[in-house]
Amino acid sequence: MLKIPYRYLAPILLAFSFETHAALEDSRINAALNLLEAMDMRVNLARTVEQVTYAEVDKSPELVPFKAVMLEFMNKYMGFDNLKADLARIYADAFTQAELEELARFYRTPVGRKVLDKMPELTVLGARMGEQKVEEHLGELEGMIAREAQRLQSYRPN
Repeated sequence: MLKIPYRYLAPILLAFSFETHAALEDSRINAALNLLEAMDMRVNLARTVEQVTYAEVDKSPELVPFKAVMLEFMNKYMGFDNLKADLARIYADAFTQAELEELARFYRTPVGRKVLDKMPELTVLGARMGEQKVEEHLGELEGMIAREAQRLQSYRPN
């Protein structure tokens, strides 16, 4: 029987461990990429970028002449081709391979497709609602900030 000294065995086992881990990572990344495809992320991300950009322009009329430039910029840096690898990594880190596969199956169902269809609009509506709630209570926030600034000022050495 061949005897391998332990000092040689550890690096060999470690190498196999890295190979196994890399293969698992690759399969999870591939499952995440499959999920992004099932989610039609290229189209849905473009729709979301467009809706968010237009919502910003609607809030600031002085930006209307620059709407096309803003959209071009946002699509360049927030478009799917630029974010694909990062998005796959985010999803692969957040979900197991089985979960990624299950999500992909869901997004290929009629209800999953409807969720994807409605999500950009719902995102913008949710953001507007949040902004409105903050605006309604802005005076309270300003008062809280003023009190905290005063409290912090009282602790400063002269």
